Amino acid sequence: MSATHLAAIRAQPGRSEQLGACLQGLLEPSRKHAGCLSFEISRAASNPQLWWIEGVWQSPAAMQAYFAEPLLQQVLGRALRERLISSLDCSAADQVRAA
Repeated sequence: MSATHLAAIRAQPGRSEQLGACLQGLLEPSRKHAGCLSFEISRAASNPQLWWIEGVWQSPAAMQAYFAEPLLQQVLGRALRERLISSLDCSAADQVRAA
């Protein structure tokens, strides 16, 4: 069973470029994390203030291990300290992957 998390992060007005640059610090380390099947960061085409982060993990345990690592807290903590984030909405779901 795989697990997916999705985060919608809205930038403060006029700070979207800075937020995107900050979030890029997650990309390569997250992709290299044990159990990562896919990790993407994208900007919403319809709203330049909105960023999406989606991760797909081999299992719920692999996803939880990623959340327990300091990287995510460091990057999001920096974005909060620099007042780049207006809102943050996260969701996670376990999925049964067809063989």
